[in-house]
Amino acid sequence: MTNWALVIGINEYQRLRSLNYAVQDAEAVRDFLREEAGFEHVFYFSDNSPDEIAPDGSPQSTRPTYANLWSFLLDFFEEPYLKAGDNFWFFFSGHGVRYRERDFLMPCDTNSRAIENTAISINYVTERLRRCGADNIVLFLDACRNQRDRAGVGIGLEKHQGVITISSCSPKEVAYEIEEIGQGSFTYALLESLRIKGEGNCATVERLYQRLRHRVPAINNYYNKPQQIPYAVVEPATKYHFILLPRYATLKDIETLKIDAFRAETENNYELAKQLWIQVNVAAAGSDLEAIEAIQRLAEWKVRATNPPQFTVSAQLTKPWRFKLPIIAISICGLAVISVLAIKKVLQDTSILSKQQLPLNGKVINGLLNENDSSGIPLDKTYSDAYIFKGIRGQSVTIEMSSQEFDPYLVLLNPNHSELDSNDDVSPKDWNAKIVVELPKDGYYTVIARSSVEGESGAYKLKAILKRKIP
Repeated sequence: MTNWALVIGINEYQRLRSLNYAVQDAEAVRDFLREEAGFEHVFYFSDNSPDEIAPDGSPQSTRPTYANLWSFLLDFFEEPYLKAGDNFWFFFSGHGVRYRERDFLMPCDTNSRAIENTAISINYVTERLRRCGADNIVLFLDACRNQRDRAGVGIGLEKHQGVITISSCSPKEVAYEIEEIGQGSFTYALLESLRIKGEGNCATVERLYQRLRHRVPAINNYYNKPQQIPYAVVEPATKYHFILLPRYATLKDIETLKIDAFRAETENNYELAKQLWIQVNVAAAGSDLEAIEAIQRLAEWKVRATNPPQFTVSAQLTKPWRFKLPIIAISICGLAVISVLAIKKVLQDTSILSKQQLPLNGKVINGLLNENDSSGIPLDKTYSDAYIFKGIRGQSVTIEMSSQEFDPYLVLLNPNHSELDSNDDVSPKDWNAKIVVELPKDGYYTVIARSSVEGESGAYKLKAILKRKIP
């Protein structure tokens, strides 16, 4: 995994009120990323920063003017230097503005009367950063500093798919600099939080955000500043579980990511699933066998998706038979029990299925099958719900499904999505379904709770009991 960052701090503005500690904040973030977080490359723009070397080998000024920032984002991110699983952080400390429903960052030469022509839109920033090849783009915006006019209020409302954005204050608030500590309260709290170690660390976006929303107002209150509450926009929501600092990740953090990755697979969001599984493996120092297997599985699915099998009807068949063959196939499929391949497809097309966790303590889940629970398989008109649970090799699990309104049918899938077991009827006199199985491997198992007969619907009860771990 490779980590890069772009850090910008601006004190001296030509046409806006200058700031006192934006450069100090940027320097502190730059030093933290280089010296403590282990980032391989940190680009740095400030009032007096040294030149960067452009891709063509020429020196490029890092004074944070509109032309320099716009050109840097254009030139340095034209080619993907990073790869899947890598991270890119963007930190900005200075003035910001929301103008005509868009968020802008203010370079040192911004003209507040010509925002669209002299400020950098965050949309442009994210569009260029996405080109670097990294899966994970994280923006920290310590903007909207206390300029005390409309130009400094409101940034942070825009959503950018696949991007994590944490702003220093909520919309319509401003961010404050604290003279006594020589920093903005947001950046001070940010670095303080990222340095926490142990179980209470802020290694994930969720924990970092929660702490910032508590810590920044507390700092402002202590130094008699008005309210300032950080504001986050995270797309998709699963990125709240993104691990910012893998070295501090807990086992619980990794398990949460695994569940997110599994759900992304069931929703056919294979790109997101791949990103999440890579994060799992990075946080586990490359030793998570389940993540390695999942990454390989996703790669195989991608190959199959790009090279689908081709089926043709022989031209030698007479015209009537070419029409009859599909009809015969439809009839057979309609009467046959769903095959293992069909069950796999249930899992691969479950955006309309429930994706609840199934407890293994005997707790009864009251479910309902109806037309909104279609399996998604052509010609299959049964209704299905999907549940997941984490199992350990050697455990004995009993799963029971009962209904007074339809004939239940249970299917249990391995972590690799192949069928492990299934059951239609407990006995000739008991049409409820029951599976008793010893789990063959560690991982996340899927339970498909469905009707045995097409079109049947109604209420059902589902429970699972972990009996014991077999030695």
